[in-house]
Amino acid sequence: TEPMRVKADDQKVKDLLNGVSNLRILDYPDDHPSNLAIYGLSAPHASIEVWSSNAKEPEAIYLGREKLKANQFFARSSDGPAVYLVSSYFDKNLDIKPSDYRDKSAMKFDVNTVKSITVSHRGKIYAYQKDDKGQWASVGRAKAQEEANFLASALSGTVINDYASKKDATG
Repeated sequence: TEPMRVKADDQKVKDLLNGVSNLRILDYPDDHPSNLAIYGLSAPHASIEVWSSNAKEPEAIYLGREKLKANQFFARSSDGPAVYLVSSYFDKNLDIKPSDYRDKSAMKFDVNTVKSITVSHRGKIYAYQKDDKGQWASVGRAKAQEEANFLASALSGTVINDYASKKDATG
């Protein structure tokens, strides 16, 4: 829903959640920190909140500063005071480009349920109809069965390569 309210790519979100659930603690430098600032955790540079369907509060992970010469970040979770270390690889996974997480399906439908296809192209209109026996027909189209099957398959698999930015002249 942030920074834009659009349908998300299910697989991308699952991959992110798998990365969070597979996060492993490498070390515990401080079980009871008196000053989170020395770990960069008084103002974390990144956080992840995961809300379960039955939870009243999210589970959260906060990332602080990078540990010098260790390729690791200080982190802590919302369920305890301990500061721990995680791989810097995890921080790199959080560098999210919103357009990468948008659903890229241009058209989503089950090819087997398609009953009609209408194509309007360069001033011409082609209409295909499927009968009760699953046979396609179109006036003046000898290969209507083949054409309609191809169109339905191609359209159901159409994906978006990228999204135009607001500053792009799209015509």
